[in-house]
This record gives sequence, structure tokens and C-alpha cells, in this order.
Amino acid sequence: MLSFDMKSKALKELDATVKKEGFESRSEAIRFAIRRFTEESMAGARFEGMINGTVTVVQERDIHHMPEILHEFEDVIYSSMHVHLSPKECFQLFIVSGDAKRINDFVKRLEKMKKVAYAKLFARSPDKA
Repeated sequence: MLSFDMKSKALKELDATVKKEGFESRSEAIRFAIRRFTEESMAGARFEGMINGTVTVVQERDIHHMPEILHEFEDVIYSSMHVHLSPKECFQLFIVSGDAKRINDFVKRLEKMKKVAYAKLFARSPDKA
């Protein structure tokens, strides 16, 4: 058994998702989410060597440490796009290429930032000619 607290807004969103996606209960939806989280975490860990891909980020607008992180990982960031989604939220897309461990470290740093709502890596190993 697992017990934890959720803010009422998050609980309402969970209930709406449970209904929309057809889960029988919150517990079923949470089990699904944990499986998905574990699978995605393992999928990112499977990459080795050189990879190419994108990192998608949704964040609050007032992140002050983002430039530091971008400079720290400039060796794997080839390009980026930044769009204001609303007065409070931004979308960023990074084109990345380089060592899989380094890129995964970049994504993990983003995910751990309090004001980052979403950070996701989509990657593939380059074709071997």
C-alpha cells in the first residue's frame, strides 16, 4: 500500500483523466502512470554512444537558472526554439546531438527544476554507414 498527499487541483485533474481515459479507479491510473514512468526512464537509459534528438520543455516564464544550464550543456545543444505559450508559461524545443549519457544528464537536470512542468527526450541512434 502507498499513501501520499495531492493538492486539490492535481486531484481534480487526476479524476478528470481517470474518467476521460476510462480507468476504473484512481489506483489503476496511478499504477499505469508508474509503469509508464518506469518504462520511459528505462528507455532513456538504453541509449549508449552518440544520439540525435529533441528535448521538449514546458516551463514557467521566470526561470532564472535556465541560462546557466544551457551554457553547461552547450556541447550537446545544437539549436533551440523558445515560444511564450501564455503570460506565465513557455515552450522550449532543443535539438540535441552527442553522447547519450550527457544528453540524459541534461534532461534530468531540467526535470528536477521546480518550475519545469515537462521535459521529454525523443532520440535515436544515428544510422551507421
